[in-house]
Amino acid sequence: MVLNEELLDLKRAIYEEYRPMITIIVAQKRHQTRLFLENESDGAASRNVPPGTVVDTKIVDPFHFGFYLRSHYGLLGTSKPCHYFVFYDDHNFSSDQLQKLIYHLCFTSA
Repeated sequence: MVLNEELLDLKRAIYEEYRPMITIIVAQKRHQTRLFLENESDGAASRNVPPGTVVDTKIVDPFHFGFYLRSHYGLLGTSKPCHYFVFYDDHNFSSDQLQKLIYHLCFTSA
């Protein structure tokens, strides 16, 4: 749906005078995935993975560009990472570049 309809509508709306490169990323928070430390002695008392933790192998789809990012510190309970799906990328970002960009964007609210 995103690629079939919204991307085409976006291109139709802006490509008449201006042709920017487009990257479409969808963030999913409603999932049941939790990340845990391999050794409990590695973390703080909350036993959550530290902020900035990225998982882009083993538990993600190997055929699509996606990853889990834990961007903030969790004080209570087991914190859920955000699952990011990259649907379209004109910029040809490497996985490291895109993960770093998204992590930094998590801290740019007004």
